[in-house]
Amino acid sequence: MRVWSVTDRGLVRSENQDACAVLTLDGYTVAVVCDGMGGAAGGQLASRIAVETFTSELEKILSPDMQPEQLREASSYAASLANRAIREAAARAEEYLGMGTTLVSAVSYDGGAVIT
Repeated sequence: MRVWSVTDRGLVRSENQDACAVLTLDGYTVAVVCDGMGGAAGGQLASRIAVETFTSELEKILSPDMQPEQLREASSYAASLANRAIREAAARAEEYLGMGTTLVSAVSYDGGAVIT
C-alpha cells in the first residue's frame, strides 16, 4: 500500500492548522488528519496534540490479529484520549481556552479499514 499526506491552509487563514500522520503499526496502516478549528485560539496546537496523542496511544494498544470491532474500540479510545489531552492543555493556558480540532482516522487491516 502506498500512502502520503498533503495539507492546505485554505483561502482564508494565514497559517495551516492541519496536522497529520501515516504510520505502520503491527501490520496495520494508520492514517490520521486533524484540522484545528478555524479561527479558534490554538487550533494549530490542538491538531498537533491530537495527532501525537492518537498515534502514541495506538502504538501502545494495537496488536496483531485484532478484529475490526477491537480496532474500532482502540481508535475510539485513542481519539478520546486526544480530546482529553487538548482539554488539559487548554486549561493550563488562558490563551488556549476554547481551542479545538477535528480528527479523522483510518486503520487498515487485511481485508478492510476502520474509519473513526
